[in-house]
Amino acid sequence: MPAYHTQVCPGLLNREVYRDLSISNAGYYEHARGHRCRRETVKEYQIAYCVEGGGAIQCRGRTVAVRKGGVFINIPGYPHEYWADEARPWTLWWVHFVGESAARYFSLMRCRPAEPAFHVGMNERLVDLFKEMLQELSRPERHHQVAAVSYLHLILSSVACLRRQPLLHAGGGRVKKRIDMPSLNAYIEAHLPELSLTRLARFAGVSVPHFERLFKVSTGYSPMEFVIRRRIALACRRLFAKPDATIKEVASEVGYEDQHYFSRVFKRVTGFPPAHYRRLYG
Repeated sequence: MPAYHTQVCPGLLNREVYRDLSISNAGYYEHARGHRCRRETVKEYQIAYCVEGGGAIQCRGRTVAVRKGGVFINIPGYPHEYWADEARPWTLWWVHFVGESAARYFSLMRCRPAEPAFHVGMNERLVDLFKEMLQELSRPERHHQVAAVSYLHLILSSVACLRRQPLLHAGGGRVKKRIDMPSLNAYIEAHLPELSLTRLARFAGVSVPHFERLFKVSTGYSPMEFVIRRRIALACRRLFAKPDATIKEVASEVGYEDQHYFSRVFKRVTGFPPAHYRRLYG
């Protein structure tokens, strides 16, 4: 990655290819000495992940330090300022976005303007998700931009899970028991067509009821609703990437043998039947 990389995506912002979440711009800053940003008018959400060095963010009169493994956020309507540390400037992965799901994800993260930064620790899979999102955004074809939004969903759900992992009791002692959401996201992406609740719980290493409870608390979705949304996001990409494929073929590829059921689920998630969606955005 170059030291400074920004990808601007006005098409996604204006057309809302994936209607509940839309990227305006994203990027990567490496050892960003002198980096400072002040915004009085804030219309978008932002999330940034610090992987080296540090800095600080100020919102509503409160200044919060950001260090390696930290996340800082910005919420529409709240002026803010953030800056890199002079001695050890931060390296950041960041993205600006809008959409109906944004507020829900930030609520799951327990984000508040008075607490604009929190620590989640270093997670290589989370870094990989940012890299993959930027790679998709760098490509002009529509299906790559749709794929970038899918990666943003995974980034936000991963951060929410890392932020909210509860403490569970085991054998009378208090131990941390968490779903490794970035690894689970990778597993979901690799096995979308054949996933079941039992397989997901087994991968996470917990019972099915316990997995359902942890997953819902962490992401706001039931496990299978989350899988459905990932399948539909993949279907969106396939509709654009394979213009000659039939709806039935796309449905089968993402795990639906019943084309009519697939079409109903697709419309529930995107607002359009698959054929209409392909004509509208392809």
